Amino acid sequence: MLYFSFLSKHLYPLYESFRGRKTHLYYREYLANQHKTPDEIAAIQLQKLKALLHHCQLHVPYYQKSWRELGFDPASVQSVADLNQLPLLTKSLVRQHYDELIASNFRGKNITKTTGGSTGEPFRFEHDRENYDRRQGVAWRGYGWAGYELGDKSLYYWGGAIGRVAKKAALKDKLYNMMLGRNVLNVFYMDKDNIHRFVDEIFSFKPHGIVGYTSPLFEVAQYILEKNIKVPSLGWIISAAEPLYESQREIIEQAFATKVFNTYGCREFTLIGAECSHQQGLHLNTDHLVVEVTDDFGQGTQGIGNMTITDLHNYGMPLIRFVNGDLGKLKQTSCSCDLPFPLLESVEGRKLDKIVTREGKIIPGEFFPRLFREMREVERYQVVQEHLDRIEINIVALPGLDSAAMEHSIQSAVKAVVGQELSVFFHYVDAIALTASGKNRVTISKLDVAS
Repeated sequence: MLYFSFLSKHLYPLYESFRGRKTHLYYREYLANQHKTPDEIAAIQLQKLKALLHHCQLHVPYYQKSWRELGFDPASVQSVADLNQLPLLTKSLVRQHYDELIASNFRGKNITKTTGGSTGEPFRFEHDRENYDRRQGVAWRGYGWAGYELGDKSLYYWGGAIGRVAKKAALKDKLYNMMLGRNVLNVFYMDKDNIHRFVDEIFSFKPHGIVGYTSPLFEVAQYILEKNIKVPSLGWIISAAEPLYESQREIIEQAFATKVFNTYGCREFTLIGAECSHQQGLHLNTDHLVVEVTDDFGQGTQGIGNMTITDLHNYGMPLIRFVNGDLGKLKQTSCSCDLPFPLLESVEGRKLDKIVTREGKIIPGEFFPRLFREMREVERYQVVQEHLDRIEINIVALPGLDSAAMEHSIQSAVKAVVGQELSVFFHYVDAIALTASGKNRVTISKLDVAS
């Protein structure tokens, strides 16, 4: 508690000021918002939405043109529901109109991000500096609903760099994580021979809680139960990046003897929703985002539909009613806690099968989206495993792809993780079949192994 107070009041603000950031200020703003009423949050959301739409009308060519053709006047918006007058924004449209979506007064000032995507389509977008700082602040608040406090000793089972990392960058990350009380273990290098180290670190580091990808958390939990290990007491476990199924939650909670809290986010928006201690659904960050569940025509639905999101603070490249490729369902009832934020009942469409080798080494599903996110000339990809000693990668290529360089890069990355245990074969195809729900699965394992 003493370090938390010192970090939040002195050390971190000093660090942020040195870096020219305001994350700590936004974090405090979002913490204050959670004590407001639902009506007050709705008013904040509407005010932010109106300001964003006005900005788009003045500075974003794509919206200027499309809204003029549509006859849409941002000044006429009286409620968030009025967004249904606007069409959905898909990844395909962003690719087609990329430059037009960048605000004229932010051109050249934005942060560019890429993602391999849970739908297997590498995607590039931009956001401004304030948005970057706000995302971190709202994420910390969401983790706080599980019991996390800034500066808590936290063990991360997370996806790290693939291959060599420059010494300066590695040192910078290490010092930053030390300041925040984090110890980050790279799950891309976890296998049956070293999985014990991920457990040993709990004993040596003595974290207050663990944050991790769902699949590695589940793998470690199974190992703990199999070996009948009694791990030190933890305050919380936060599951991220992949869906958390109830069967997985039960195993993880049994192994660690503590609650597991689910979160939902994506690279385009960072944290979208998170569970509180009542665990009745995922609280949506509606003072930071507008989250809709819509049909394919952009109309709201109470059933399962497209996750349709508007970032209220991305002025650099506003994504208005962006369809991120996931399917979800809003909850029609409120939580019994005191938080003023509505609930997301469920999220579907993010299942990423793990890849395994004959020797028991594991490549988490998140490995390939991270690997492909910088490959802009790949329109879509899919990794399929039918045998323990090989994987097939289907590629829909865009003009300009250097296939030899891409194949070498992927071969090297896979080899760095599992050595010579997997052969990688590439197939260049015109299209990749979607699932029955209209999704493209990034990784498909056809092996008869536990997931």
